[in-house]
Amino acid sequence: MPSFLSARDVLARYAASPFVQNLNKHLQAPPGACLQLTGPAGSLAHIFPAVLHGLSQRPQLLVLPDETAANYAYSDLCALLGRAAVSLYPAAGQQVYATAAPSAATLLRNEVMQRLRTPAEVGAVVTYPAALVEQIADATALAARTITIVNGKEQLRKDFLQQLADLAFEQVDFVTLPGQNAVRGGIVDVFSYDHQVPFRLEWRGNCIARLCEVDVETQLAMEPLPSVQVLGTLPPEQTAYQSFLAAFPADTVLWLSDPAAITTPLAHAMRSAKVQYKERADATLPRPEHCCYAPEQWETECQAFTKIVLGEPTGSLKPTTATLSYAAKASPAFHKNFTLLAAALVRHSAQGHENWVAATAEAQAKRLAAVLTNINPAATFQPLQLGLSQGFVDEELGIACYTDHQLFDRYHRYRTPQRY
Repeated sequence: MPSFLSARDVLARYAASPFVQNLNKHLQAPPGACLQLTGPAGSLAHIFPAVLHGLSQRPQLLVLPDETAANYAYSDLCALLGRAAVSLYPAAGQQVYATAAPSAATLLRNEVMQRLRTPAEVGAVVTYPAALVEQIADATALAARTITIVNGKEQLRKDFLQQLADLAFEQVDFVTLPGQNAVRGGIVDVFSYDHQVPFRLEWRGNCIARLCEVDVETQLAMEPLPSVQVLGTLPPEQTAYQSFLAAFPADTVLWLSDPAAITTPLAHAMRSAKVQYKERADATLPRPEHCCYAPEQWETECQAFTKIVLGEPTGSLKPTTATLSYAAKASPAFHKNFTLLAAALVRHSAQGHENWVAATAEAQAKRLAAVLTNINPAATFQPLQLGLSQGFVDEELGIACYTDHQLFDRYHRYRTPQRY
């Protein structure tokens, strides 16, 4: 069996393809261009944004039709680009004016908002319509409630503790929840509202001697960090809001899988928020127009970005700047019929095509190679060390890409960023 190809090899292969080079040229048009892209199937639809991110170094924002599709896209992009370059922006999971305790989704949303304050760190962001219904805190509001600590820099411990108190952090014996901090001698543990595990700060004199994450279960220190940002609560009555799109750099490429499905949940959330606002009759709460994303606002703000629509553009997205078609299709289902699979691999090879099998475990790829060798020694494939969610047949580059979990009829669980 040949040695594994890596994610870098796959991205390099597609970056050199004429189609991707042409697509990248179209993206050099002034902001506001709207391209229609038809044909990409399976995980190929996620390879293209990953490749373009590497070629252009422009942020990529993918709006998938629903939460499940977004999670699979996030998982694929993490496999291709690495977790550090990809963020998932989930739905809040509660009503607009709810006062429930912060959830894992809240922490992930705040983490994305903090990343958007530094354009060079945006990378690829994946979301879905239900996550867009609420406006987000603007950069000024975030900065006002954020403490930045740098390893090795002078920072008086008493000043830091006072800052935490001003941000309404609760002092406890052991931190387990966002908004808590614990003090033990020269060590302070703090659970920020934009990170899924607590931070540990260790002092030597008046300087920060060490910064690291803390395991909530064991309370043990983990990998060291060069700096940390500690975010306090964002009370709705004290927060200035902006739209989600307004927080993105102007050169962001916006990928829309189902444009028509975006405005419906936005309109529903706005109607619901107006009812709640009227029922609560609390003048300190922001008006629905200030904290909810109106469908008309979304459509207007989309016009400022370069857009790639997978499927049929609708509404204000018409007319398109160009329509690009790619010859690809979903990989066929073999349902563990390896004799049928072996015949397909041999046929592809005879046509001059490549056979790829994406697998996260080398043992699984070796197992498949052994099964196929017993059936037909000519049935060979190139293994990829990637956990892709779906296979595809790329007729333009002559690549048939399968996934080990589809070939063995196994459930493929998507990767999530949740740690809290």
